[in-house]
Amino acid sequence: MKILFTGASSFTGMHFIEALLLEGHDVLAVFSRPMEAYTGISQVRMKRIQKKTSCIFGSRYGTKPFMDLLENHNFDVYCHHWSYTTNYQKLDFDLEKALQQNTLNLTTVLECLAKKGCTKIAVTGSIFSGFQSNHESKLPFSPYGLSKKIQSEIFHLYGDILGLDVRTFVIPNPFGAFDNRKMASIFLEQWLNNKTAQVFIPDYIRDNIHVELLALGYASWIQSFFNPDIQDTVFLPSGYQMSVKDFVSHFAQAMRPRLQVACDFVCLTQNDFSQPLQLVNNTDIAQTLQVSTDPYWNNLAHFALEYIHTRKIYG
Repeated sequence: MKILFTGASSFTGMHFIEALLLEGHDVLAVFSRPMEAYTGISQVRMKRIQKKTSCIFGSRYGTKPFMDLLENHNFDVYCHHWSYTTNYQKLDFDLEKALQQNTLNLTTVLECLAKKGCTKIAVTGSIFSGFQSNHESKLPFSPYGLSKKIQSEIFHLYGDILGLDVRTFVIPNPFGAFDNRKMASIFLEQWLNNKTAQVFIPDYIRDNIHVELLALGYASWIQSFFNPDIQDTVFLPSGYQMSVKDFVSHFAQAMRPRLQVACDFVCLTQNDFSQPLQLVNNTDIAQTLQVSTDPYWNNLAHFALEYIHTRKIYG
């Protein structure tokens, strides 16, 4: 299939594109900024993709360069992975700006895709948005989550109006190589320096997943668009469903023999319960696709030694 993929420089975007390419698909990767604007870990991801597939730079979703791209190419699937994410973890996340950018010229975009014969639209959603049925309130608990939920629903609404097949892939908590500096990379850095990591939110129950496994699930999900027996409009991939304390313990146990370090950690008393106690999806990807997670732990250990310990990225 010929696939148009936005959000190519993101952590999950890079891995999703690589998984789609391994399945033999023809992927055109779209970058919202000029090539020279990418630095740090984003630049590393950009260069990996650039070596593997065709790329378009300076073509943010909904803008004129993006519309020109749609007019001049034909695609079988459009993957709307890009979204506004500045300060996504904070309460001062700019919801108004996010909604404006996430759905810029939406009807024109969808009409153009429909006219060109592209009827399969894959939207990336977030576990922060309350898609999962076991979420206490079934509502987003953050401005970013709300922006992703509204984005998805608007795509579904106008997709129905235009006769398009719009589906949403809900991302839980991916971790792995080439992520931004977050919990996994911070802990790996501390462990490689013989420090004890601190777990601040041990009591939350979360759904952590190897990003490579998530990407494998994404590639399989994209192919399911063409299976008439699969009609679900929202897909909820899942990995390790457990408390943060138990996940860090599992994480440390997997890393000790691979890194040959102690991987010590201590759980602090959790006092902040501003987020839902439990956020998990419902489809175990490793079980569904019958794959082992050992290679993904190996990849993470290699990344830690090659990039984190040598400070090639996060220095």
